[in-house]
Amino acid sequence: MFFSSPRHLRPATMSATFAPSASNSPLPPSYSDPMPPPFDPTSSTSSSTFDFDALSPEFPPDTSPLPAYTPGPNHAASLRSRNSTSRPTTQPKEFYYELKKRGKPFACLTLTAYGGAAFSKHMPTFVEGEKVKGRVELRLERPESVLGVYVQIQGQVITGANPNDQLTFIDLTHTLWGPSMGDPRGTTDDAGGTGSARASTSVDGTPSGSNDSSNTPVSSSPDSSALTAASADTPPVQAAPTGLPPKFTDKLQGTYTWSFALDLPKEVVVPYGARGEVGVFHPPQTFNERHSRASVVYEIVLRVGRGRLLRGDHRIPAQFGYIPVTRPPAFSQLRRMAYAEGSALLGPTVDVEGWYAPEEVRVQGKVLHNRTVDIGFSTSPMI
Repeated sequence: MFFSSPRHLRPATMSATFAPSASNSPLPPSYSDPMPPPFDPTSSTSSSTFDFDALSPEFPPDTSPLPAYTPGPNHAASLRSRNSTSRPTTQPKEFYYELKKRGKPFACLTLTAYGGAAFSKHMPTFVEGEKVKGRVELRLERPESVLGVYVQIQGQVITGANPNDQLTFIDLTHTLWGPSMGDPRGTTDDAGGTGSARASTSVDGTPSGSNDSSNTPVSSSPDSSALTAASADTPPVQAAPTGLPPKFTDKLQGTYTWSFALDLPKEVVVPYGARGEVGVFHPPQTFNERHSRASVVYEIVLRVGRGRLLRGDHRIPAQFGYIPVTRPPAFSQLRRMAYAEGSALLGPTVDVEGWYAPEEVRVQGKVLHNRTVDIGFSTSPMI
């Protein structure tokens, strides 16, 4: 197969026919000024005799002022978007649970995940040290007797269906409202007026708009001194001599809201082993696999106590995730010096604190059913 050669690969003899003749060739340019002497690197005066400024054209200096800078209309928006992309912030994520009566929700539980919002894809997840925050809302169209509103948190290790196969290591119950706390409509709202049919109470009995609600300690009995007996529908009642509000005996009707922020313990005391010894452990991470018999479950339950006989309490259960924070111990001083200087790490005989040796493992058995063997295994020191 034959290919035609490209134009730039053709023989050089073909370009000779286009060469101009000597009579048509242009004359070399002439210069009025003498050419500078050639540059001699060995001469010490070569750099001083050659004037580069003589060959460069002269331009008058530009004395006109620079144009004034005026930010455009989208400058502030671009700065905000740039700051938001450079410093990403985690937006809180809310999960909503409700109970319906006659097709309308009357009890609602809302959980808000802040630090663990990135992990809260299917259920609210809280990181160690983060408060379990949320709010409870009752919407009662008709008067109803309520004995109390409670929030309960449980953490369990479940290995079977029987009650003996469930180990409860966290059991916290907090009272949001009870008859002994007085009329829930007597709280003062953020505007300074007396709350009517809508009460907004935090875990310690203070209004939910208070700045101190996030630092409320977890306790089984909230501080009821902030509650008063004032009501828009009922005349004021004189408080008891002890300073506590009188017991509320009326029925609830309207919309009521309570906020809560509960702390999970960082350590729990549970029995373990065959002898039932008691040990202190960190709460484990949520674990729930389909084909595994064991699981670690955290659950929060809203319970509304009812005043009628033979009637169960209203319950809204909601599972949530928990992620513990594990931090490694600090390096030894010699290891930190080695990292800072970029030198080799010292061995376990010199840097004793920077190395550790696992415990020895012993295995006992019999050989040929008549000889007892006791073997000890020890590994070398590890980082």
